[in-house]
Amino acid sequence: MKKFFGTSVNVGRLLAAMVLVLVMASTVKAATPTTIVQFGTTLSDIGYKVATDQAGNIYVAGDTKGNTNFGFISQTQDGFLRKMTSTGVLLWQISIGTPAYDEIRGLAVDRSGNAYVCGSTQGSFGSGFGGYDMFLAKVSPSGQILWLDQSGTALEDYAQSLTLDENGNVYLCGWTMGCMDGVRNPKIYRDAIVMKYSPSGYRLWARQFNNYYGNNFAYGITCYEGKLFVTGLNGLPGLCNTGGPGNLLLYVFDLNGSKLWGKSLGGENTTGKAIAVDGNGIYITGFAISPFDGNNYYGGYRNTILVKFDLNGIKQWSREWGMGYWDEGNGIVLDSLGNAYVVGNTK
Repeated sequence: MKKFFGTSVNVGRLLAAMVLVLVMASTVKAATPTTIVQFGTTLSDIGYKVATDQAGNIYVAGDTKGNTNFGFISQTQDGFLRKMTSTGVLLWQISIGTPAYDEIRGLAVDRSGNAYVCGSTQGSFGSGFGGYDMFLAKVSPSGQILWLDQSGTALEDYAQSLTLDENGNVYLCGWTMGCMDGVRNPKIYRDAIVMKYSPSGYRLWARQFNNYYGNNFAYGITCYEGKLFVTGLNGLPGLCNTGGPGNLLLYVFDLNGSKLWGKSLGGENTTGKAIAVDGNGIYITGFAISPFDGNNYYGGYRNTILVKFDLNGIKQWSREWGMGYWDEGNGIVLDSLGNAYVVGNTK
């Protein structure tokens, strides 16, 4: 499998069952892990994202409520970042947090081995705005925090995922209830948001998007050939041309933040959680709470979904599967043979 930079895979809750699915030519089958590493504290520890560098080292980011080996900062919850060799040997691990509640949801590693993490905090890294704020941090290959930017409004602001371009610029996505782009006005609903940062941590632009039916969320983002591909939940006026509120979203921007096109697919609360793109197309995984795009629904509260679009946004195929209670896809990567690997959790 080829190595991936500027993106990551969501590994889900370490305390829940994790499922890895290999998709070959739209056929679903299980894959067997070759190495399993378990780590944590005596309390709750959750790994959300995993990435690799050019040397094959593994980075895991998530949250911890414990205080063993992490340099615990908070009395509630901190984010953590852990670096291991390809065989799982620990190289270093750090906490990133405040005395309040902190979480990490995004991770990417550049070609120099610097790691970038994003998340949200109730506290202050020196510039708190109130409520929940977003933060973005750059960590050196040896585990030193090089810079950290906290941004937000007096309302709720959450960062969910990030990616890098070829020049090392950082793009993150999430949602906000306030105004972070100088255009939108604070309201009761949430706007999806995409933001761009320079490699040195300066925010270059922010774009908010909403509709008038309810909340809008951006969960997954990736960069491919000078374009940003974002997935999430709900329709965006002037951007999506099919579907209504509660649909899976695919929307595309150039690197200057101009929207190019968008698609919407599914039904009530169908959500895209992760996205991957190569020369063969666009792949999105997430969950549906009802039959998705004509597929069978396997019961329960959620089913995992996978959908492929071509690079112009034309749907190629979709799949839905589950165990009958709670299943969702949270991460996806592609290999050089066109296979898709989906990771998620099941109950």
